[in-house]
Amino acid sequence: LSASNLSIKHQSSSSNHQQPSNRYFFSFCKATKYMQPMVEEKLQGLVQVQPVSFMVLDGFLWWTLESATKFGFLSLVFIGINQIVSSMTKAIFEDKLLVGVESDDELITVTKFPWIKVTRNDFNILMPNPTNSSQEFVIDQMKKSTSNSFGYIVNSFHELKKVYVDSWNSEAAPKVWYVEPLCIAEPERKP
Repeated sequence: LSASNLSIKHQSSSSNHQQPSNRYFFSFCKATKYMQPMVEEKLQGLVQVQPVSFMVLDGFLWWTLESATKFGFLSLVFIGINQIVSSMTKAIFEDKLLVGVESDDELITVTKFPWIKVTRNDFNILMPNPTNSSQEFVIDQMKKSTSNSFGYIVNSFHELKKVYVDSWNSEAAPKVWYVEPLCIAEPERKP
C-alpha cells in the first residue's frame, strides 16, 4: 500500500477555518470547484507513474467524485465531523424534528437517539436559507457525491460509536468504514 497526497500551491485561503465567519462556508465550498482542473492535472501525472486503486475525497469537495470517476478510481469519502453527528443529523432531518419548532433554543429529543437533545440553534448552518443559493447548491452536490461513493471513512474506533455506526450501516448508504486512528509514518531506520 502506498499513499499519495496531492498538494496544490495557491495564494488564497486554503481552509474554511481561515474564513472570518461560518456564513461564508457554502460560498467557500462552491468556490473550491475552481481547483478541479489543477487536481485533475495532478491526477493525470500520478496515474502515469503508478496505478491508483482508490481516492479518498474530502466530503465538502463534492466535485472530487467527478474527478475520481473520470479517472476510473473507486472513491471513499472522509467527512471531518464524527459519526455521531452524521447519524444524529440524518435522524433529525428524516424525522423533520426541526420543522415547526417555535424557539431556536427549545430542546428537542432526537427520536432515534432519545438520550440526545438538541436545539434549532445547533443546526443553523444546515437550515435552508432561501437567500443563500450557494448553501442549497453545495448541500445538494455533497449529498449526491457522497451517496455515489463506495463509502465513508471515519478515523475513530468502532467501539466508541457503535450505536451510531450500526444504525447508519443498517439503514443508510454508503457504508461507514473505520480506519481506527490512522497514523502513516515511516519506520525508524537502523544504522
